[in-house]
Amino acid sequence: MKKDYKKGWLIVGLCISTVAFSSCSDWTEPESLELTYTPTVSEQNPQLYDDYLKDLREYKSGEHNYMFVSFDNKAEEPTKQAERLIALPDSIDFVSLNHPELLNEALQTEMDKIREKGTRTLYRINCTVVDELWKNRIDEEGEDADLLTEADFLAIQTEYINKQLAFCDSYHFDGLIFFYPGQADISLSEAEKETYYARQTALFDMFATWKETHANKEFVYEGNPHYLNEASLALLAQCRFVLLTTEDCTDLGAMNLAGSRAVEALNELTGEENIRLIMKVRLGDDKQDKGYFNTVNSEGKKMRAAQTTASWIRNDIDLSRKGGLFIMDAQTDYYGADHIYSNVRESIEIMNPSR
Repeated sequence: MKKDYKKGWLIVGLCISTVAFSSCSDWTEPESLELTYTPTVSEQNPQLYDDYLKDLREYKSGEHNYMFVSFDNKAEEPTKQAERLIALPDSIDFVSLNHPELLNEALQTEMDKIREKGTRTLYRINCTVVDELWKNRIDEEGEDADLLTEADFLAIQTEYINKQLAFCDSYHFDGLIFFYPGQADISLSEAEKETYYARQTALFDMFATWKETHANKEFVYEGNPHYLNEASLALLAQCRFVLLTTEDCTDLGAMNLAGSRAVEALNELTGEENIRLIMKVRLGDDKQDKGYFNTVNSEGKKMRAAQTTASWIRNDIDLSRKGGLFIMDAQTDYYGADHIYSNVRESIEIMNPSR
């Protein structure tokens, strides 16, 4: 988007200054000081701030590489800036809350505030939990476990998924991510294949029914499209984004392989060329065990997965459908050495230099 961003950067600078001042309690012990009220940016210059928000929303509605992050929300109301949604970088497109069942009133209010910036709040439904619940049920039945039927499994699946789907309306989320990794069926017997795909179809039918009545909600599939049967794969036509489980990839070669498999599967959906792939990464830890690739840069240092993948998303032309990055547990990036959310911000800038 061709815009004059000087006024936007002025606002961002003011916001950062305000955040830095208000978050001093995160860094130092409180002292007995006489503080005066500092007006917010929107209070100081409402028109300038409104123009900035308008430009920001226009940018997010246009063509760009998307930034998704997950956020580890707590049951208690936030007391530190690192626990606040409003402290996240403005250029983030989607925030996925790890614990929708723990959403408190303060975070609901902040969801409304970041929505003004064009940032939408999602949550994740982990469909593998159904298998865990089923195993628990088998253990509970003990010697009578053989009496359980496929109808019992489907009842457990239906109850769990319906409970998870209800969070979207109850807490006014902007949409959801449903995680279903699937599995290769090459080692399954014919009977096992029949059961596996029947369960998969029943699950995807539930999401299809929900989507019919929630057309305005963002609907993101996370998993492996190449492990879906034809009926399940068809549901992905309702998704703008497919999130790939690439957080454990150790180099860009593995990223490219995962993307290529997904593209091959998605190409079977006639007329759905606009589905974008989102690559998932972890933030780096001090031990460099997670969030780093095994490859090294010219200085012999391990390369961060987020920034390296962001550059690949922007520059590599061999893999089609690349659409953005998903950074896990973004709140851990708040206390950056040089800047709050330094890795998230740098990754956004790499993918979208104009930002």
